[in-house]
Amino acid sequence: METHPRSLIAVYREALASRHYARRTIENYERWLRRFLRFHQLRARCQLRRRPPT
Repeated sequence: METHPRSLIAVYREALASRHYARRTIENYERWLRRFLRFHQLRARCQLRRRPPT
Protein backbone atom coordinates (compact mmCIF):
# COMPACT_ATOMS: atom_id res chain seq x y z
CA MET A 1 0.00 0.00 0.00
CA GLU A 2 1.53 3.27 -1.13
CA THR A 3 1.15 6.35 1.05
CA HIS A 4 1.25 9.82 -0.43
CA PRO A 5 2.44 12.82 1.55
CA ARG A 6 -0.38 15.20 2.38
CA SER A 7 -0.31 18.58 0.72
CA LEU A 8 0.58 21.65 2.72
CA ILE A 9 -2.91 23.02 2.17
CA ALA A 10 -4.54 19.80 3.47
CA VAL A 11 -2.37 19.88 6.60
CA TYR A 12 -3.18 23.56 7.11
CA ARG A 13 -6.92 22.94 6.63
CA GLU A 14 -6.92 20.09 9.17
CA ALA A 15 -5.01 22.18 11.71
CA LEU A 16 -7.52 25.02 11.45
CA ALA A 17 -10.48 22.62 11.66
CA SER A 18 -9.02 21.00 14.78
CA ARG A 19 -8.96 24.47 16.35
CA HIS A 20 -12.68 24.86 15.51
CA TYR A 21 -12.25 27.70 13.03
CA ALA A 22 -15.37 28.50 11.02
CA ARG A 23 -15.71 26.83 7.61
CA ARG A 24 -15.67 30.19 5.79
CA THR A 25 -12.56 31.27 7.69
CA ILE A 26 -10.78 28.07 6.69
CA GLU A 27 -11.80 28.61 3.05
CA ASN A 28 -10.51 32.20 3.10
CA TYR A 29 -7.21 31.21 4.70
CA GLU A 30 -6.84 28.44 2.14
CA ARG A 31 -7.35 30.90 -0.72
CA TRP A 32 -4.77 33.25 0.83
CA LEU A 33 -2.28 30.39 1.18
CA ARG A 34 -2.80 29.37 -2.48
CA ARG A 35 -2.17 32.96 -3.63
CA PHE A 36 0.91 33.22 -1.40
CA LEU A 37 2.37 29.97 -2.76
CA ARG A 38 1.59 30.95 -6.35
CA PHE A 39 3.20 34.38 -5.84
CA HIS A 40 6.37 32.72 -4.56
CA GLN A 41 6.23 30.17 -7.39
CA LEU A 42 6.01 27.20 -5.01
CA ARG A 43 9.61 27.66 -3.84
CA ALA A 44 10.81 25.80 -0.77
CA ARG A 45 10.81 27.66 2.51
CA CYS A 46 14.62 27.75 2.64
CA GLN A 47 14.62 29.52 -0.74
CA LEU A 48 12.35 32.29 0.57
CA ARG A 49 14.94 33.55 3.01
CA ARG A 50 16.16 37.04 2.53
CA ARG A 51 19.34 37.44 0.57
CA PRO A 52 21.97 39.91 1.76
CA PRO A 53 22.08 43.13 -0.26
CA THR A 54 24.76 43.29 -2.93
